[in-house]
Parts: sequence; C-alpha cells; structure tokens
Amino acid sequence: MKAPLFAIYVTLAVVIAVVLFVLIPSQEPGDARPDVLDEQIMLVMDAFAVDSCEEVRVVGSYKRTDAEGFRQMLAYSAPMPCVEAMREAAIARGFAEGRGGTYVLENETAPEALTFYTEPGATRGAFEWERTGQ
Repeated sequence: MKAPLFAIYVTLAVVIAVVLFVLIPSQEPGDARPDVLDEQIMLVMDAFAVDSCEEVRVVGSYKRTDAEGFRQMLAYSAPMPCVEAMREAAIARGFAEGRGGTYVLENETAPEALTFYTEPGATRGAFEWERTGQ
C-alpha cells in the first residue's frame, strides 16, 4: 500500500517541476540584470568609501538567507589601481591581514572578509567580498 502512494507522490513532484520549468521564464546563468550589477558595484564602493574606481565589473555573486541570517559573496574584476584602493580602504576600515591575500573584519554580528587576487605586472586584478549577518 505504501509503495503505490510513494510512486504517486514522486510522479506528482516530477510533473510539477516540469510544469514550473516550462511555464516560468528564466534567464540563462550569468544573465544578470544591469541594474542588479550596478547595485552590487555601488554596494561595495559605498561600503569601502572608494569612489575613484572605474571599469569595475561583477564577475560572480552568491547570496543565501535563512533563519540564521544571510551570507553574501560578491566577486569583482577591477583595474589594479582600484584593487589597491580597495586594499587600503579595507585596512582603514579595520580589516586585519590574514593568509593568502585575505583581510578579515572580526565583528561578532556581521563578520566580513575581503580577498584580493593579483599578479605582478597585470593591468587588472580581482577581489571577493564576503559578509554575513542577521
């Protein structure tokens, strides 16, 4: 008796999933709306009080919210002068240098980490900003 009921539930779940994927239009991965990208750029520039950065691009983002709070990671590509300005701004905000290009702000309610990726002689670098909170 339990097996046929289980099969019905599984079949119903598959049908609902197929209908949702077919009927609900979705964007291709990586096709973020320009206004969202602009917001993500302004968020990091405002948080670190860096207004001299030009040609900053969002190259990745992740956000999860649950009962424990939120966790967000944003990755950016930027010209080297901007990457250096971000590093200086992180130190000015109280970030402490850690391992592998990571700077950490220990805040019990909202810890943050900023990781820099650079190569000698490169014209562009990258940085990731990870933050959590309630």
